[in-house]
Amino acid sequence: MNLEIIPANSSHVEDYFILFSSEKICKYMDIDCFKNINDAKIFLDFSESQNKSNKSKRFSIKSKNEVIGIVCIYSIYWHQHRASIGYALKEKYWNQGIMKNVLKEIEVIVKNEMNINRLQATVLQENLASKNLLKRCGFEYEGLLKQYEIWGSKGFVDLEMYSIILGRNA
Repeated sequence: MNLEIIPANSSHVEDYFILFSSEKICKYMDIDCFKNINDAKIFLDFSESQNKSNKSKRFSIKSKNEVIGIVCIYSIYWHQHRASIGYALKEKYWNQGIMKNVLKEIEVIVKNEMNINRLQATVLQENLASKNLLKRCGFEYEGLLKQYEIWGSKGFVDLEMYSIILGRNA
């Protein structure tokens, strides 16, 4: 499958609505499901402003003319060369090895273009697919963070921390 990893933008609004209106996807994320297309528009407008200010980098994963998923680099601590990663993929593309290939490409971008040394991900304990993906991509389990974040209507959640050391370009 030919994939493009491009900055998220407002033209992706329909695909983002489809992605983030899925209960199966949102149950593992720190956002509540989108209820209408305006939720997706607000989300993408915010993402574009975060991209421009270098506070986060949200990428769309495209196959042909369809956005099939997203990757976000967030909580970027430029002076510490550290960032967090999150991702989601439309259900019909699950279990095809797509996200593993995307994460490997993102690791290169994060290391070479953003000069990030440590890339980390927090995952709900019950999200076995995501934990297995991270392990296959070389991330190591670091421990359980109890009541680490508030995830909207989910309240406080326990998260497992995974990280990979990419090696910094001095």
